[in-house]
Amino acid sequence: PEVPDSERWAMDILLPVLEALFPAEPSASKLRYKLLLPERRTPDDAHELTVLGFDPGPDPEKQEEGYTVAQAKEDEQKAATWKEIVVSRTHKSLMVFNWVPHGRRLYRSLVFCSKTHAALHNLPLDTPDA
Repeated sequence: PEVPDSERWAMDILLPVLEALFPAEPSASKLRYKLLLPERRTPDDAHELTVLGFDPGPDPEKQEEGYTVAQAKEDEQKAATWKEIVVSRTHKSLMVFNWVPHGRRLYRSLVFCSKTHAALHNLPLDTPDA
């Protein structure tokens, strides 16, 4: 579907990062889930856009009925996880959070930021020059 002009800035930030992290080839590295945009159109003067995704886990084909949802940060590689992607127009960056349930609440756990100096948490640097 066509992206409205009021959300084009977010796609200009989001798509290059997604293409770098999840290239089309080989097919095993492709993004395995859909990203969900808000139902309402983003205002022209919005500073952030939030996108949701549901990662079904390491191999959804082999899972039996239902999903095991990650209960802790250590479980995120082996269980289903809700993702919240916040695209910032101000910083021209994006942050990816896992939603971790605790009781009847969901807490955000930062797992990726395209600009670490703008992150809400100190992330380990994963570049060879760091």
